[in-house]
Amino acid sequence: MTTGVTGGIVVHRTVQYNETKTVENYEQQLHATAYALGKEISDSELEGYTEATRSSFYNYI
Repeated sequence: MTTGVTGGIVVHRTVQYNETKTVENYEQQLHATAYALGKEISDSELEGYTEATRSSFYNYI
């Protein structure tokens, strides 16, 4: 019986660990994507574009 309880605890903690790591990985991906989009927007010369061109650019990104 003790083996079953211990095994259950190990499985539960493994699931918690995997969920935590998955969330951390997605957060890192979102930060990297946000950085890349911000860099793309700041490096472009949007101020000289017409409103239609800016709108198209934002839709593209």
